[in-house]
Amino acid sequence: MCLYLEDGILFDDQATHTFDPQTLSPAQRQHLLHSVTELWQIPFEGHKMNYTALIQQYADLAGHGADTDALEASLLAEVRLWCDEMMCFIHQDIHPGNLLLSHEHVILIDWEYATRGNPWIDAIALQRMLQLTQSERQYLMQYLPTYPAENAWTRMSQWLTQLDALWSRAQTQQSC
Repeated sequence: MCLYLEDGILFDDQATHTFDPQTLSPAQRQHLLHSVTELWQIPFEGHKMNYTALIQQYADLAGHGADTDALEASLLAEVRLWCDEMMCFIHQDIHPGNLLLSHEHVILIDWEYATRGNPWIDAIALQRMLQLTQSERQYLMQYLPTYPAENAWTRMSQWLTQLDALWSRAQTQQSC
C-alpha cells in the first residue's frame, strides 16, 4: 500500500519486516553502489554541511566532560583535513531502513539529511551495511575524492563511529 500525502508519500508495505542488506543480490548491490556514485556526480551548490557546527552542537547537547571533549577534539581534528573540493551531493543517512527493494533495484529513500558533504560518509555507511568486497571498494574509489591522509577507509570509519558515539551521548543526555 502506498498513500500519497500533501507532504510526501507513506509506504505501509511490510512495516514490520526488517531488511537484511546481506540478502541483496549482486545485481542489487551493484545498482545501489552505482546509484550512490551517480548521486556524488550531480552538480549541487546547495546547502553545505557544516560538520564543525554539527560536532559542537552534539558536544553541547551531550554535556561537556573529559570523554565528550576528547571525542569532540578528535572529530574536529579530522574535519580540519577536509577541503571544500572534496564535498559533493551526498545522502548522508544510508542504512537498511532507508532502502526499498524491487526485483533488481534498490531505491534510496529518506532524503532529509541530504546535503553537500563528504562522500566518504556515504562510502563508510555502505561499507558498514554491506561489508563491501575489495572490488566494490575499488569501484567506489573511482568516484571518491582523494583523502588528505593515509588509511582513508579506516580513518573515516573511526570518524563515523566517533560521531555516532557523540550523537548517542547527546540523545541520552536529552532523554534524561
